[in-house]
Amino acid sequence: MQVSVNRLSSVSLELSIQIPVDVVSKKYEEGVAKAAKTAHLKGFRPGKAPRNVVQQMFGPRILSDLANELINETLPKALEEQKVSPINQPQVVLGKLGKAEEFSYKATFEVQPVLESITFEGLDLKRPSTTVAENDVTDEIVKLQRFMGEFKAVEPARAIVKGDAVNVDFTISVDGVEKKDAGGQGVRLELGDGSVLPELEAAILGKTVGDAVDASLTFGDDHPREDFRGKVAVFAVKILSQLERSVPEVDDAFAKKATGEETVDAMKTMMRSRLEKAAKERSEMALANQIVDLLNEKNPMDVPGSLVEQQQRLLESEYVQRLRRMGGRLTEAQAAQIQLQLRADAEKKVRAGLVMAEIAKRNELKIEDADIEKAYEELAVESGKNVAKVKAEYREPARQQFLLGMVLEDKVLTFIESKATITEEQA
Repeated sequence: MQVSVNRLSSVSLELSIQIPVDVVSKKYEEGVAKAAKTAHLKGFRPGKAPRNVVQQMFGPRILSDLANELINETLPKALEEQKVSPINQPQVVLGKLGKAEEFSYKATFEVQPVLESITFEGLDLKRPSTTVAENDVTDEIVKLQRFMGEFKAVEPARAIVKGDAVNVDFTISVDGVEKKDAGGQGVRLELGDGSVLPELEAAILGKTVGDAVDASLTFGDDHPREDFRGKVAVFAVKILSQLERSVPEVDDAFAKKATGEETVDAMKTMMRSRLEKAAKERSEMALANQIVDLLNEKNPMDVPGSLVEQQQRLLESEYVQRLRRMGGRLTEAQAAQIQLQLRADAEKKVRAGLVMAEIAKRNELKIEDADIEKAYEELAVESGKNVAKVKAEYREPARQQFLLGMVLEDKVLTFIESKATITEEQA
């Protein structure tokens, strides 16, 4: 067997493999003998068909099986001989194959890039503030009040203001033509929470029950309905009724009902703790994103397309799941744009991941039992499950490998931060 290596790029190799004619001939004869033993041909007892008849009937299949057998036997040996490890399934292109001639084929695959040098020390990082102000806690309480509040009829009558809800009938006309399938009757709109089109909300505010108002706007080019894209629309609205939100008083009873805490002070303490935890997580995520960006900037390299595709599929899956939970939908144009962005994000993550793997290797950063136990405990807190249950869930090999990957990544990020210059931003 002769093997030659052609480097197509820093992450792509092609092996050309030639197998001597004597090996091919021997394997071919073995294939013919095997086919003769198992062949069922009319007029011949099993195993008694003449060799030339077997070749005539089963020749193409014998050659196909021969090619597969030779590749399966020689490719692993060639890879071991050349000391290369594919990270994707090799793509094989066959050369000419006959029963008494040399057989050759080419195998193309991707490999990890060789990183001669890496730059990661002395990065300039900015850590966002994790300070939680008193008004942040107050805002959370106001949100709870709104959530726990109830709508009631407005008495006495007054002008509509933000925070009110209105029930309306409306029609939509596009380019002067009413769209019969686009209106609505008895539709509730909550004003001031960002859920109503700004032009429509502006037209309703200040009006009273019984008023009829028009609101004009231009739909965006990415509107879900193709016949609305870029078109001028007029909403003809009839205000049927008006409601105002009655919010509960902030007292111990409210704290107990809304959060399970016994007092208002205990509720505020709980909220502050939760906000501080969220702020810290956002801050750490911001640092990690900065590191990923800087590792990409300071360590330019080709990255294997197969790894980028795997990462992109993962990001797309996560994005689709989030979108479904939010009840959102994308137009074709939006989906195409998101795919481009996720492709770029995937490439950045893969490049940074390769650099971090090399940092771990060169600095002998290893996962200790204590690191894994800490990860289990953190997952238990996040999920509200006990540690034993979390461990059981991560016993499956794929999930275990995912967990180990997260633990090592966190360890490398912490190591990079220890070598960086970090500026603490003010609140």
